[in-house]
Amino acid sequence: MASFEDLNKTVTGMRNALVCRVCENPARPGKRQWYRCLKLHQICQDCKEKTECICGQPISLESCMIIEQLLSVEGLKFNCINTKNGCEEAFVENALKDHESECIYREVPCLYGKCSQHGQCRYKPSFYYVIQHYEELHNKVSFQDLSKLCTVKDCLSWDPFKCTFNNQTFVFCQKYYEKVEYKWVYILGSPNEVKHYSYTLKLIGKETKASFEGKVAAIDEPFETLKKAGKCFAIPHEVFTAQFFNEDREFKYSLEIRNLKAEVKDENYESGISDNDEDSKK
Repeated sequence: MASFEDLNKTVTGMRNALVCRVCENPARPGKRQWYRCLKLHQICQDCKEKTECICGQPISLESCMIIEQLLSVEGLKFNCINTKNGCEEAFVENALKDHESECIYREVPCLYGKCSQHGQCRYKPSFYYVIQHYEELHNKVSFQDLSKLCTVKDCLSWDPFKCTFNNQTFVFCQKYYEKVEYKWVYILGSPNEVKHYSYTLKLIGKETKASFEGKVAAIDEPFETLKKAGKCFAIPHEVFTAQFFNEDREFKYSLEIRNLKAEVKDENYESGISDNDEDSKK
């Protein structure tokens, strides 16, 4: 008689083998219908609408009842969506979403941005590989201490600048698009860490100064999303060059990053409020 350990290994093996031939994704919670092509390749229900498998064979019209019953087992663990990128973790349905939002193997937009929307890098590197991807594939990266006054040379395709603060990595990004200058700050961390940090960007010209305060953005958010949500500083390129460029077409700026969570703790400490007191107020 098979032991519980043997049964668990069998279920794990079946779960690991259940990968869609078309999208290469593992089984997902709530999507229990799986199909096969004539070469017996597994096809998930999202890819079922395609008339053919990528091997060229037609896809069956009926789903597999055995797989459907397997995926209906209470407490079944599901492989992370980023399995194809190297993640080996598996979780029950309730914990899967939280893990995937912070998984170091999740795909994020490339930091390389050109002046045209269609000039973006076509790759979506893994989170843990995004800096290395930029350095190696695009053969460029800029390092500057953003806590000091910086000078940047005029360029239509801005290179991002990287710095560290509170053991976190931040990336200052700039983009010229449709005659507008956009500037924002990414945190190289999970989306849950975004709420803890803000930044103040100051542009310094001969006769003009401009200041912008905002929250840092998650590295998962592409430029288009940030632009539509108003999460970046924007100024017409003509105004920007007139107010902030010097005779060498350089501009000066400073960037301050703040840890909002640490500041709240400091304020509580000074007022005699403990973390437990704060928790009791929520």
